Amino acid sequence: MTIHEAMNKVQTAVDRIPDIRRQVAEELSPDIVEANREQLMKGLDADDNPISPAYSPYTRHVKASKGLPTDKVTLFDTGAFHEGIFSEVQGDEIIIDSKDPKSDGLKERYGERIFGIGSEATESLRELSARKIVKVIREITGF
Repeated sequence: MTIHEAMNKVQTAVDRIPDIRRQVAEELSPDIVEANREQLMKGLDADDNPISPAYSPYTRHVKASKGLPTDKVTLFDTGAFHEGIFSEVQGDEIIIDSKDPKSDGLKERYGERIFGIGSEATESLRELSARKIVKVIREITGF
């Protein structure tokens, strides 16, 4: 391969980086959703802060009767809200939300940051994303 051919392959890869990033983000959607669900079950928002306000005494009683955690806000009762969580790529952003009808009310009460992933999961997904991007670039360039 000549230097000119190698440079063309590199340029092709560079030109495709936005599409590659979008493709990788879409591939990681199930991982992003699972990370958000796990974070909620820990009672944490996307900033790694406890979700607040705390459950009312009545809600804690109901959750205890179902065998669900009462010491933190998990936003899990029937599982419908968690099951409805999805992520999608819109431009340069990854949007996380839930298709569950309670989503808007929960965002209003607990804040938009119930959707998103904290620092540990973000770092893990960044590393996975970087490896996937490098793999695609290597496929394009042959290097």
